[in-house]
Amino acid sequence: MSSPIQTLRSSHRNISLNLSIFSQGLLWLLLVSCACILMTALASAQDTKTRTTTSGSSVSVFTYKEIPAATGPCTPEECDWWNRLREAGNKLLRKGDGKSRSVFASLFVEGITKSYSVPLADRPSQALFSPPVQIADLPIKPRNGTVRLSVERRADGSVGDVKLLNGLGSQVDKRCIREAMNVIFLPAVRDHKFITAWETPEFKFYAAGAPK
Repeated sequence: MSSPIQTLRSSHRNISLNLSIFSQGLLWLLLVSCACILMTALASAQDTKTRTTTSGSSVSVFTYKEIPAATGPCTPEECDWWNRLREAGNKLLRKGDGKSRSVFASLFVEGITKSYSVPLADRPSQALFSPPVQIADLPIKPRNGTVRLSVERRADGSVGDVKLLNGLGSQVDKRCIREAMNVIFLPAVRDHKFITAWETPEFKFYAAGAPK
């Protein structure tokens, strides 16, 4: 028969063992969580791509993510259309040339005409091609800063109203507004349909030695 002291010592050993197992489990869970966060961050960084174009002394950098594959239900005809539209849109993102713009526009109109369902979850609009803003020829001193707009991107792929939220002067602002009107985009999606939505694109300008 065990004495009270022996029983107490045994209980202490069991408690210490249980605490050790719990600590190891907590450490493992923490390591797994950190690894998942790191993998997610790396995947997000890898998903983001850039397209750089030059025109004279101006350099335009366009950062983008590719149009995703279908994640929602679709008929065979809708799935085929979406795959073709997605391929054309991603090619437009990579190249930004006239042929890519024409192919994408044709496929987009096909989907609108046939009232196809969009096999994606709800999402904001996505710019696919944004003409670079040329300001080198303007009779003004270069200036660092950001022009911020509020743009109505309609469900039919057209641009509606454009409002200036933050500017750098009327001449630069007007050119940014003009180019915002010429953006090619994939409209926002809600309940598997294209919808009209307002977005806030920004145009950033950097010039060596220029005032902010």
